[in-house]
Amino acid sequence: MTPSFINWGEPLSKQELDDLDKCVSQLLAACKDHPDIDVIEIRKDEHGNPLIIIDASDGTFDTPNPTGIRRSERLALRHQPKEEYPWGTFALRSDFPLTIHQNATPPKSPRYLCLYAQTWENVERTWTPEKFLKQVFWWLRATAEDTIHTDDQPLEQIFFTSPLHIMLPSDVFSKEGETQHSLTFSRIENKQGLKTILVGEYSSEKEVSQNPSCLPIFVSLPPISNGIIEDTPFSLSQLEERISSRGSNLLEPLKKAVKDYIGEGKSINCDQKQLVLIVTITPRERKGVIEKLDLHGFCLEKHIGELGQALGVVLNAPTEKSMWYVDTPFSNNNPEDNLAWKEISIFPVSISQFPSRLQIHSYSGHQNTNNDLNCMLAGVGALGSALALIWEKECWGYWHYVDNDIVQPHNLARHTANHNAAGHPKSLVVGALNSDIHSPPLPNQKQVNRGFVCNVLSNETLFQKELAKKDLLVDATTTLTVPRELSNKDSPRVVTVFLTPSGLSSVMLLENQNRTVRANHLEAQYYRAVIESDWGETHLDKNLSSMWVGAGCREATVAMSYELVMAHAANLARRVRLGVCEEKALIGIWSINDLNGAISAEIIEPALPYQCTTGEWTVIWDSEIETALSNLRKQNLPNETGGVLLGFVDQKDKTISVVTATNAPNGSVGSASTFSRASAKTFRDTANSRTAGIVDYIGEWHSHPQGHDVTPSSADILQLTHIGNTLLLDGLPALMMIVSDNQIGISVVYGERERTSFVLLDSSINNMSSQLNSNINAT
Repeated sequence: MTPSFINWGEPLSKQELDDLDKCVSQLLAACKDHPDIDVIEIRKDEHGNPLIIIDASDGTFDTPNPTGIRRSERLALRHQPKEEYPWGTFALRSDFPLTIHQNATPPKSPRYLCLYAQTWENVERTWTPEKFLKQVFWWLRATAEDTIHTDDQPLEQIFFTSPLHIMLPSDVFSKEGETQHSLTFSRIENKQGLKTILVGEYSSEKEVSQNPSCLPIFVSLPPISNGIIEDTPFSLSQLEERISSRGSNLLEPLKKAVKDYIGEGKSINCDQKQLVLIVTITPRERKGVIEKLDLHGFCLEKHIGELGQALGVVLNAPTEKSMWYVDTPFSNNNPEDNLAWKEISIFPVSISQFPSRLQIHSYSGHQNTNNDLNCMLAGVGALGSALALIWEKECWGYWHYVDNDIVQPHNLARHTANHNAAGHPKSLVVGALNSDIHSPPLPNQKQVNRGFVCNVLSNETLFQKELAKKDLLVDATTTLTVPRELSNKDSPRVVTVFLTPSGLSSVMLLENQNRTVRANHLEAQYYRAVIESDWGETHLDKNLSSMWVGAGCREATVAMSYELVMAHAANLARRVRLGVCEEKALIGIWSINDLNGAISAEIIEPALPYQCTTGEWTVIWDSEIETALSNLRKQNLPNETGGVLLGFVDQKDKTISVVTATNAPNGSVGSASTFSRASAKTFRDTANSRTAGIVDYIGEWHSHPQGHDVTPSSADILQLTHIGNTLLLDGLPALMMIVSDNQIGISVVYGERERTSFVLLDSSINNMSSQLNSNINAT
């Protein structure tokens, strides 16, 4: 049978042929040189775009074939510089089959072949006329052999795309049938005029009158696998045929939606913009597994009352033309009138849907983490607000924010807030900014207050009630007070995060799940790492560097770029999220090399903490300190040895935290019965300098020889009294630790105002099952 062809366009004049663009002339020359192409004619379409009409012949595939591609096909190669792809390939055979990988065209127009999966920006870099012709022949052959769509490509859409794009809320399907909220749309015009975008959101009934309203109808279809792209339906009857052929029904859900909308009667302003949106939902499967849901939309620019009347389910009030009522079976409505719906025109729209929390988790790669934690973020300054934004973007956790500060003008350099937030509480600003990242609040819905304008240590009833519900408390306050206070409270699991003053390092101190290792224990062990590690020498540099932004002595800010804040915030956000999946405690330090941008990590698994109380003071140390003291003693036996204790004292909590114990300074002398320590100024100065003055001298330690317990000798008591009097000058207690074969003794003296308590403890280096307390006068 001789094929019939679509007569597209009109011939070019001789002058137009002479004036062809250089690129068109080059393609024409390539066609003439190709052994399997016959150039038929040069024409132009209705817009003046040149068309090179060719017969492309290829005998390398079987014919007939399942898709109906012939070995010789008449094609039009169009130069279309104003389109997304400046080169288009169209099949002119009038019965050319509808296949996958075609673009949308109006009815009775030539089929538009989709040759490339990449964007033109990528194709353009390597495009030549010769390669273009090769791609044309590849399309024909691969389509004939049914190999054009590879397994690693996404499943092909069912209908062609549309220049009108509608974005639906994430929960629009779950709200089907609800009448308290209506969908309205705001219009966004693409600057290039290629697309019109309507963004849907829920509005109250009062707001509907001010916006185009929408009646959504959702039609679910059975799952299908890959297949051809179907011709786009342009009438309700054509759409009904497509849906019926897939074993579903359009008319019943359409009638129900109209009746539900009219209810017991509705006044509809004929001048009000309305939109009836039919959305087909098609599960797409590959090898028996549902891979995605295809959403395709069709709009009816039809008065909803008139649509219902055409469907035979709605009547117009004869005396009041704006009123519409649901028709009853007792009316005299002529059944023939119900066929009027068939001729109602529709036009396709592209549908997308805002993602749900579950989808956002998947997009963010969070499948293996707990996304539903109930969390509190304390301190929403530069770092805190950045963390809040990241976690809200990823939908990780359900968050409340607490901060008693306001947004100051200088905060805008590094805060997620904008100019309009200045003067407002940080916690409320961050809560408001993050509340509608993924979906705005429903109309008439009371705005949930997720911000508390108070200190995280506040005893305010509502705040404490909310804090009690939390699984995790992230402390980004950058204070010493908060983590230490929280260590003494029954609170959620605490993770402390902060940036060092230079902005080149960040720190995470994560408590374990059951909180046997708490924030104050982690603080001491973090300082030990700073003192004893090579990287600690510059870790807290610029601690005293500040810029004054006001008249008060406390109104200072450090100089730090927003780049560094965001770099560390991104890393800390991930490290915290992954860290809380584990039950164990963790100390993490990350440092940026400012020369090349490399990030180095120091990960420390905390040692088991111990503590005892003597008098009004609680002494805190850990198993790593015990092990170090025991090893130093063994290395020096049969002689005694010793050193200084470095740590910090908290006068409010009445705690003495031992950070580290030094070995014997150079020049120290030990014998089988005595130990005399040389100056430890270098140890003390190093610790004080590296920790910005926090860690200092807090006392002494020494060992006793084999066979001796940890009972202080008279010389020990005299030494304890001496260091007690010395530290008392600064109002500080003095600590002495004595190590024997399997015991550690803890002694604390606070001048002559208190008695000294000596405690023998079970710990990691002994097997004692009892605890001995003795009280000795500090004389």
